[in-house]
Amino acid sequence: MFDLKTIQSVIESKAKAGVELALTEATDIATTTNTELSAFGELAGALTKAKTPDEAINAVISYNALAFQRATAAFLRAVERGSDFSKGYGEDVRKAFVA
Repeated sequence: MFDLKTIQSVIESKAKAGVELALTEATDIATTTNTELSAFGELAGALTKAKTPDEAINAVISYNALAFQRATAAFLRAVERGSDFSKGYGEDVRKAFVA
């Protein structure tokens, strides 16, 4: 059959790993937010220095393109971490039931 203590131990360790994952996600969100605020400040500086409408438009286009790259990279990191956690959780729990 299966050992309840083993199953409980696996679920407990995975719950702890879930908390660690949440802390990692929160830290990543804070870092991304800080980076974005800094980039927004750079955009404001570029707009202040722009002498023509074309320079202002180019600054906004550049900011938007880089902002999209930053957001996409942050999203992909979160998806990858979540996927790894979910797959590992399921595999470990299945192993505990079989053991």
